[in-house]
Amino acid sequence: MQPLYTSQHVRDAEAPLLAAGQGRELMLKAATGLAHVVVRELRNRHGNVYGTRAVALVGSGNNGGDALYALAFLARRGVRCQAVTVAQSAHEEGLAAAVAAGVRVTTEWDGALEADVVIDGILGTGASGALREPLASQLTAWQNDACDQLCIAVDAPTGVNASTGEVDPHAVRATHTVTFGMLKAGLFVQPGAAYCGQVECVDIGLTSTDAPAGYLHTTASVPVPGESDHKYSRGVLGVAAGSRQYPGAAVLTSLSAQNIGVGMVRYVGDAAGLVMHSVPEVVTGWGRVQAWVVGPGAPDAELVDAVLDEAYENSLPAVIDAGALARVNKVRNNWVLTPHAGEAQALCESRGWAVTREEIESAPAHWARRLAFELGCCVLLKGARTVISEPDGTVHATPVGPARLATAGSGDVLAGIMGALMATEQPGGSRSVAVVAANAVLIHHAAAGTRALETAQTILEVARSHREDS
Repeated sequence: MQPLYTSQHVRDAEAPLLAAGQGRELMLKAATGLAHVVVRELRNRHGNVYGTRAVALVGSGNNGGDALYALAFLARRGVRCQAVTVAQSAHEEGLAAAVAAGVRVTTEWDGALEADVVIDGILGTGASGALREPLASQLTAWQNDACDQLCIAVDAPTGVNASTGEVDPHAVRATHTVTFGMLKAGLFVQPGAAYCGQVECVDIGLTSTDAPAGYLHTTASVPVPGESDHKYSRGVLGVAAGSRQYPGAAVLTSLSAQNIGVGMVRYVGDAAGLVMHSVPEVVTGWGRVQAWVVGPGAPDAELVDAVLDEAYENSLPAVIDAGALARVNKVRNNWVLTPHAGEAQALCESRGWAVTREEIESAPAHWARRLAFELGCCVLLKGARTVISEPDGTVHATPVGPARLATAGSGDVLAGIMGALMATEQPGGSRSVAVVAANAVLIHHAAAGTRALETAQTILEVARSHREDS
């Protein structure tokens, strides 16, 4: 896990260094790191640096200063550099360094379209609120005309809230974001993450003793049984899923749980015959379990209520999905609710909060936090970048998943994976539940990628065989 911070965390970490007179040193470290990334990406695209063209969009703050110092570095490497100032003032020392290195300074945007790389140094980590005119229109016009242009944002793309991930309609869409000192939470949750491209952090010597706002999870792990393990010690998962209308959900949930390596799956519901046919090692009927998955495929309401009651009374970890979400009225802190945006909207409306699906999709971390706090358990809000919130507001983010996950049954598979991990690892509190849930998301991503590759290979083999036969 990598810790994620807010803009306030960054300001607090910078304060003692700035008070000690190290502001210029911090800026030079940031600008040097930024320039090295620009050089690397120019080489990756063009094979060389000398003679390429770089334009920096420069605001009045420290981000503009970082961009100006980086231009000075690039100009000395033979890059043709231009600074476009978008405010009435610019960082004085950075501007002087850029001019001394031969950087052309202008207020005209025309050069941005001709550049091999545009450096977005307009607004930074602390920016929030709507972009003002004429800047908003200028950004939109430039990006509408730019085609596959290399764009590297300084600390955060202009228009992206680095703490929350909320975006302005005119926000910069960067191919890369170079952030400084600390990873910011808003760069890894939607919709902000979609505007950041590849994110990397330059170490400038910042440290924080405060609890982070969240964590970024990038590495998945599957439980490995020990020599003395048996089917009960490896975890028994109860699955209440599927219905006469949606029997396949029961199969997908049970099969994915079994494939993770849980000791046993106990299935209850209306699709027992189909589950047994597809996953013969599953045991049907009620019995002792160590965790539950309930809700995929709209199981019978009475069954859902019975499972929720048992999980609550026995303090069992539980994954509450789909058809069970609306039946929840009391929770344990080792439960995780897994709505998509539409289901999250229904949960919000049931609590008297007027919100649209689009509003949830535009600020998923906010609504995941609010639901987790209100409910008192983890909430996993599904999407291209799934976000998980603990009741205390700590957010757990994961990288974007393969596009092939956007298909019917994908959520059922995730529920089964997560339930299997819950049964095996037996999380003891909301924090460990969130970590297990994030691990399940990463495994889900990896499994989808593998399946997609196998499918593509099969298609290629069939096509090759068809060509040979014809």
